[in-house]
Formats: sequence, structure tokens, C-alpha cells
Amino acid sequence: MDRDYQVHNLFSKVFYQTSLEYNKEQLDLWINHLQKEFTLSSYGYYVNDQKDNTELFSESSLRKDILEDKIFLNLKKNIMKEFNYFKNKYLQYVNNDFVITRSWISKVKKGQTSFYHNHNNCMFSGIYYLKTDNKSGFINFENFNDKRFFLKPNSYNKHNANDFTFSTHDNLLLFFPSECHHRILRHDSDFTRYSIAFNLMPTGELGGSKSDSYCNIHV
Repeated sequence: MDRDYQVHNLFSKVFYQTSLEYNKEQLDLWINHLQKEFTLSSYGYYVNDQKDNTELFSESSLRKDILEDKIFLNLKKNIMKEFNYFKNKYLQYVNNDFVITRSWISKVKKGQTSFYHNHNNCMFSGIYYLKTDNKSGFINFENFNDKRFFLKPNSYNKHNANDFTFSTHDNLLLFFPSECHHRILRHDSDFTRYSIAFNLMPTGELGGSKSDSYCNIHV
């Protein structure tokens, strides 16, 4: 007898994955611009107030507003076009606009990785990949929510997994809730991997007008 049932992923974290359509010449142009314009600083684990093994960890640009450069005007426009489609159609946040507050470059050399982290003072974050391949450092998300039991399932799927890895490719665009912990897995290709990361914040009225948490954000 066929079962009549429904499975609900209640209170889940909603991710959005798509691809933009820029050719290799355009991607290389952006990468060359970044090489000229940005000084990159490495980061690693802190041990006794000292950085340890920083050469093993990915690097991040000192500048945190790179999408404001004129050369990225069209890219930023298309990123926001995709985000607005995501937030209006699927999240139904049609009454609030969002703005990109910070944007920076992630640079990963062969053998490098990153530690788990999330992003503060933002609601959504995103990554756009400029140069990757099938041995590049994929992005892995882990569920750090408090759990009372840990059981090993017969097979892992999106309903029971405690972590999830997105494979990367050139032009991949990914949006995710900023509180989600993530890391770059080890990059094993000989070339340097480049991506642009950014944070988004809502503007306008947040919360009910009579609530003690109400605010109205203007840009």
C-alpha cells in the first residue's frame, strides 16, 4: 500500500546556488586587476596570541569594498539581480531592499585551507568564484547548532547530514545565511584560486512598529 505522507524541513537554512555567464577573458581581467590593486594578508589560528602556521591558510584582501570599483559595476549589478530574485521569490522579503556592506577577495594557494568561521553584522553572505577547478578548495558548511544526540545514519542526505560541501567552478554564485559556519577545504591545484566574498544587510523597516526590537535602517 502506498503511503500518504509529507517530509518537512522546518526551520532550515536556505541557500541559493546559481551561475553567472562571464567568459574566461573577463574573469582573467578581474583577477589581473585584483593583483594590481590589492595587498593580501594571510590569517591563521592564534596560539598564545601569536599566529601559527599562517602559510597553511587562505588569504584575504585588506580592502573590504572591492565591489565598489567601477570595473565590477556590471558584476555587482548581476549579483544583486540574483539575490533580489532569491529573496523576493523564495524568502518573500519583498518589503525590504538589501545592500552589500562589505566585499573582499579570497586567495588560496596550493595546500592552503581555512578554519570554520561565520560572518557578523550581516544577514546574508555570498561568494562568487573567479578561478577554480575540480581540485580546488571546495566550500564546506557545518551545523554547529546544539544537539543532544549524534547518530550515524545508514546513508547521508540533506535531511540528516551535519555538514554539506559545495563543489566549486568558475562563475558559481552562492548565497547563504551569514550565521552558517563554513570553511575552505584544502586546495590541491597548482594554480591560485580566487573568489569574491561579500555580506548583505536589509534596509527599511525591521520588525513590528510597536515592538521593542523595531528599527528603520536607511542607507
